Amino acid sequence: IFSIFESHKLPIITEISTNSPNCPQRCLVVKNQQIFSRDSEEISDILPSICQRLSLGKTSTCETTTESLGEEVDAIFKLKESTSQGRLFQFSGATGVVEVVEVFHYCQDDLDLNNVFMLHAHDEIYLWFGSKSSHATKVVSVETASNYGKLFPTVPRTMVIRNPFQEPPEFTRYFPAWSKSLYPENKKTLPPCDAVSVEEVQKEFSRKFYSYQELLSENLPPGIDATNLEKYLGDDEFVEIFKMNRTEFEELSDWKKETLKKSVYLF
Repeated sequence: IFSIFESHKLPIITEISTNSPNCPQRCLVVKNQQIFSRDSEEISDILPSICQRLSLGKTSTCETTTESLGEEVDAIFKLKESTSQGRLFQFSGATGVVEVVEVFHYCQDDLDLNNVFMLHAHDEIYLWFGSKSSHATKVVSVETASNYGKLFPTVPRTMVIRNPFQEPPEFTRYFPAWSKSLYPENKKTLPPCDAVSVEEVQKEFSRKFYSYQELLSENLPPGIDATNLEKYLGDDEFVEIFKMNRTEFEELSDWKKETLKKSVYLF
């Protein structure tokens, strides 16, 4: 079974990784709705994921040899060596309060775009920002990751992934059977993006003031209250735009404030 891939030159549909960090490189063979391997017990944890992706009706395995399978097989999977999985935590703000739960036996499908996830593996922590997750959830996750890292004698490096479907291999290697086949069609050809440091994200989140041009953008910075854009202007630029200082502006009636804001497109 270790040589069947090379001898028959069948295409590898994908690669899957076992949870064992010390396993040698080998193959799984699919034939007649069954998966064959010499290590049926060791791969038991990843069988449900494989069977779901192949729409197999059975999950049985058995120890076998190349000769017993013959030449006609349905698919061959190359098992590669991989590091063991880490711990995955989900941050959800659906109820208005950010809730954190640990996700056990996780896989790629668990990464919900509505949430934020924190992966701790070895000496690294990754925060994965779902594209539909709220700014408040992201802020809580960053604070939590920073505090969580301090629990260890050697503080893990904490990185942030802001572009779903462009995850770097340093992150995806911790997910069994990660595959671009699960990406939306318009995302499958996008190149991976490097993760950024959590310190860089914290700096962005701590900003209190933005330039007038930034506030005119269709894509406002995260966490901005679009109904009160004027409060994010620095004092000097506020006077330059509104021709009065903040105190004078606040003394105006509400309808005059709104009229001024519309005249400078901050509404």
